[in-house]
Amino acid sequence: MEISISKFIERGLFGQISLGDSRERICHIFNLVEELKESDYVTFNNLELKFFDNELVLMSFFIDHEGISFINKKSNNLFYVKDLMVFKNMQLSKFEKYCHEQKLIIKSKYNISNQTSLNIYKGAYITFEDDILNSISVFDLNKI
Repeated sequence: MEISISKFIERGLFGQISLGDSRERICHIFNLVEELKESDYVTFNNLELKFFDNELVLMSFFIDHEGISFINKKSNNLFYVKDLMVFKNMQLSKFEKYCHEQKLIIKSKYNISNQTSLNIYKGAYITFEDDILNSISVFDLNKI
């Protein structure tokens, strides 16, 4: 599956996956991994998924990972992040410029210790650690 971080940030799409997808659909994409059938919170390398009532309600992708592709060892699916190198080690100021260029509005900015979080749109948060992009999370605010 090809993933675009840009599309994930801008529209909440992680390859073929989006919020509201059924557990059954996600299981199909991940080749029916047993964990997906049984657990409401599942982690695959740098991807985290959370289900509520068999519906996908949260996706988090962590940038600070080596390589532009990763294999879900449990299902043997290859995931390729086509624009990872654009966002890897991206500084906060460069990301803010990216948002401006893409006409994305930063609704709020939170600073705690060495972390900064930006709220891009309802339910989308971008987190920086020591001024470097660390993770992107999208979630359904009504179900989390």
